[in-house]
Amino acid sequence: VHCIMNVKQWYQRRVRGMLGELLMCDRCPKVFHLFCLDPPLQQVPDGEWFCSKCQEEKDAEESGEVNVIDDIMDDPAVDQESRDEIEQLRKKTLGNEAGKD
Repeated sequence: VHCIMNVKQWYQRRVRGMLGELLMCDRCPKVFHLFCLDPPLQQVPDGEWFCSKCQEEKDAEESGEVNVIDDIMDDPAVDQESRDEIEQLRKKTLGNEAGKD
């Protein structure tokens, strides 16, 4: 990871004079002009930086909101009997959560 950060910093410094300051997402290959961000940034921030899409994904992963059930239900390798069981468990769980309020 340390080597990648050095490449990132080199790249950001190298292109400053040509295109203005650019900021690379630390999770995907997207690159942004500092002045195109909302809100615009005055300088490249220290440490890791993520574009808005990657930040949302990272936040969801860290909070445990990744929806694994939908991924399983969309998998063509999962048979119908298993899908039915999963759906029954989902309904029970959602019913229990609704009853807590």
